[in-house]
Amino acid sequence: MAEKRFYIRFGGIPRDEQSVAWTTENEIKGKEPGVSVYDALYLDEPDGGWNWHLVMPQPITEKMLNTLYSLINYQKRQVYVVEGEFVGRGSDNEPCIRNVVIYENITDKFKLR
Repeated sequence: MAEKRFYIRFGGIPRDEQSVAWTTENEIKGKEPGVSVYDALYLDEPDGGWNWHLVMPQPITEKMLNTLYSLINYQKRQVYVVEGEFVGRGSDNEPCIRNVVIYENITDKFKLR
């Protein structure tokens, strides 16, 4: 039996389950193969603290970091732990999934101060 994989998604799930791919000039260049997400790890913290951890795709690029910062700080999107079927990689080498199921809303854990 395959192990369940969880991901972190910034924002709602597009109706067509395809995220938009952007150029470095913030222009739409097409669609991703599925919904863009980040890998997530669940770690049992001994102090009962925060358990979901975002895993950055490799290689880490300036464009990817700027996108993540924008999603959290400027766009103020809802943040979810989701499950789904892996269908490929997006333009930032992030996982893309389909048949997305929202597992948990974790927006309150992603606040920049």
